[in-house]
Amino acid sequence: TALWNAATTVGFFTVTGHGIPQDAIDAQFQASKDFFAQDLAVKEASSPFEAKLNSGFEHMKQVRPSTGLPDVKESLQVTARSDAMLDRWPNHPPEFEKRARAFMEKSHALAAKILTLLEPRACPANAPGTLANAHTLWGPDGQCTLRHLHYPPMSAEHVSSLPKGSWRAGAHTDWCCVTLLFQRVGETGLECAANPRGDGATEWAPVDPVQGGVAVNVGDMLSRYVYFNHRMSDLIDIVLCSQVVRRAAPLQPSPRAHAGD
Repeated sequence: TALWNAATTVGFFTVTGHGIPQDAIDAQFQASKDFFAQDLAVKEASSPFEAKLNSGFEHMKQVRPSTGLPDVKESLQVTARSDAMLDRWPNHPPEFEKRARAFMEKSHALAAKILTLLEPRACPANAPGTLANAHTLWGPDGQCTLRHLHYPPMSAEHVSSLPKGSWRAGAHTDWCCVTLLFQRVGETGLECAANPRGDGATEWAPVDPVQGGVAVNVGDMLSRYVYFNHRMSDLIDIVLCSQVVRRAAPLQPSPRAHAGD
């Protein structure tokens, strides 16, 4: 009941006791930190970004429709499709691919559990397990993505030099079914609001990291599946400019391209 209430009001909740060891989460953050610590040219050469595949390294180039400006961040996107990471796996740190694949398996399993818990009320016409089974890793039409995000620290001078309306991440919704957001305690800045759909004011609330917790928000796809009864609330996210470095690792499970065929 608590899970359903959170998903249908704010569209956000935090899960603990989820079964993913903290050392696995810490190891993935360390791998992300080591990758981003490299020179920009090295990162761009080792994992060239390909928009059509939603994969690779991107530096300060993602433009949000809400702002028309690039986010002040860099990202390494790993999309679990058979061809998406060809020649895009970073060489440094060592065993990055092995670690990322293992972490995605654990995170994907948690996402499947959450979707299965929501499914009986969100999609009552579905056969049990339909939502979870539509999300696969490393198949020819897979669309699940693990994003490694790095928001560098920003001085007051840097912030004042940015174009008016700049954010570390401009207001947006996630297009997947649910996002599992791994954060680091002490690295704040994310805020969220229930999507008003033009019917009311947007009230922002901080989504500070919780020790041992994984933040979860409802995405556009799951909201669309159940929009006929206006039950599911997708979430708007924004990341504030700050002098504090912020790292995050959202897993965004999306149904494979031909899941409805």
